[in-house]
Amino acid sequence: MNTRQGYGPGGPERVAPEEPVMLGALYAVALAGGLLGAVYLYAVAFDDFSESDLMAATPWWFLPVVFGLHGLVSRRLLRRAAAGRPATAGGLPDRGPGPLAALLLFPPLVLRWRRSLPVSLVGAAFWGLLLWIFLTVVFPSL
Repeated sequence: MNTRQGYGPGGPERVAPEEPVMLGALYAVALAGGLLGAVYLYAVAFDDFSESDLMAATPWWFLPVVFGLHGLVSRRLLRRAAAGRPATAGGLPDRGPGPLAALLLFPPLVLRWRRSLPVSLVGAAFWGLLLWIFLTVVFPSL
């Protein structure tokens, strides 16, 4: 953890590890691009693609969404932890993130890394594996 001291309204406080601003922008662009891709595929051009084409295109929008979401959440959790505040997804120490958020945000809540990039990469890999299992094992049998 970064031990540099800053002065806030309550006196000295720990500050978050500094990460490049462009990394936060990368997470936001990945999240927005993935969401726009999903909207385009399923709301605008849905009739132009076959079912198998839509399934094949799913990783192209899903993985950027997961990468961006995990990156933004892990940056927020790292800043909260460095400031000495509760580092749960909801910021509520007594309730915690809840079982659904714990499942959806698995790597940021479990991994104790000090940088958001490895957490977001592991999160994308984790959900990419689950998506692959779904598309190859579960979906064909539906």
